[in-house]
Amino acid sequence: KILIVSANGFSKILNNGKTLESMFHYFAPSELCQLITRPQLQIDTEFCSSIYSVTEIDIIKRFLCKSKNCGGEFNISDIKDQIHIYDKKSKYNTKIPQILRDLIWRTNIWKTKKLKNWIKKENPDLIFLVGGGYKYFHSLGEFVAKLQNIPIALFYADDYLIYPLKNGILGKLSKYRMERHYKKIISKSIIRFAIGEMMCKNYSEYFGMKFYPIMNSVPIKKYTDNNLTQDILTLSYFGGLHLNRWKMIARIAKLLPLNIRILVYTASDISKEIKNRFDQANVRIMGCVTGEELDKAIENSNILLHVESDEKNYRALTRLSVSTKIPEYLMAGRPIIGFGPQEVASMHVLSDNKVGISVDSELSDEQIKDILEIKLNDIPYLKALGKKAYNFAVNNFDGDKISQDFRKKLEETIYLK
Repeated sequence: KILIVSANGFSKILNNGKTLESMFHYFAPSELCQLITRPQLQIDTEFCSSIYSVTEIDIIKRFLCKSKNCGGEFNISDIKDQIHIYDKKSKYNTKIPQILRDLIWRTNIWKTKKLKNWIKKENPDLIFLVGGGYKYFHSLGEFVAKLQNIPIALFYADDYLIYPLKNGILGKLSKYRMERHYKKIISKSIIRFAIGEMMCKNYSEYFGMKFYPIMNSVPIKKYTDNNLTQDILTLSYFGGLHLNRWKMIARIAKLLPLNIRILVYTASDISKEIKNRFDQANVRIMGCVTGEELDKAIENSNILLHVESDEKNYRALTRLSVSTKIPEYLMAGRPIIGFGPQEVASMHVLSDNKVGISVDSELSDEQIKDILEIKLNDIPYLKALGKKAYNFAVNNFDGDKISQDFRKKLEETIYLK
């Protein structure tokens, strides 16, 4: 049995939750339990036998209000009530800064008898720790490992240490602290994973220990023909508008050929500024779609768009992270435009494997416009590119195969220990 320690729970909507679902697809719910530290609206409770939640808000309430409880088991029968409570908490929880968050957890008042009893009841054989930029993630993993005398498998989905900019004395101090607790937990882990080849290469070299690549994977779908003969072509973007991705969408929209209409499917809040900029660029906001509606929206698209911000801080933050959308886009069998800085890992997947049109955002508007005009008016090229993307996804992002291989690697690691 595996205890997954992470900020977020399993989810078909949230990026980290989607990645976890793809990784643990070949595990039975009875083989999984989860300890989460953030309030979350959509949790796919059917993926594991039990979920325990403890957040900063729980710790603060216990400290200030002398509450007897500090989090607790996520009761599936009362899920609607819990979601309502979590939704209220999340508005405040996400605003807690890094240092304060670590200080809150350092109080250790979350180490309740209730939590210890839950861990002992679940009796896991292995901790799968989704590491992050906060010390408390690693402290949680170490606490459970010591309590149960079990090993830690480690996974990093984002880079918070190597490339993100750390300016000034506080920034450098933060990086020094972070590097110390990264090295400590990495040295204690028995196996390590990271999102994509680039991150694994960088982390293996930086820490001197082997990291294995694993990414969001998808079920193999039947290839569907792309109707690229029509006069008006639909280019669709699916995902969040955070990290100023909306600015990149607005910019490229103004540079597209006249026969391209651009649709944005997102759950992000739309500010007045974003709406105005999208209106000026003729970008149509479609809202959020999931499940069958998402599949239909992708199938009805002729071209798919992925963007990454070229602003200094954001390009550093996303440099080693591969978007969860990339495998989903590739499996759709549609030509993909990647727009952003070319050093970012998501762009490398498209350009290195020649499965997408990777457009450098550092080029001038006229240069970008010329590239798009040539590429997007070559229908045979677009059809061939979509089919190549599909074949690449089948060979590299088959959800069943990747999850089976992942399970086998974890089992072998536990057995060898």
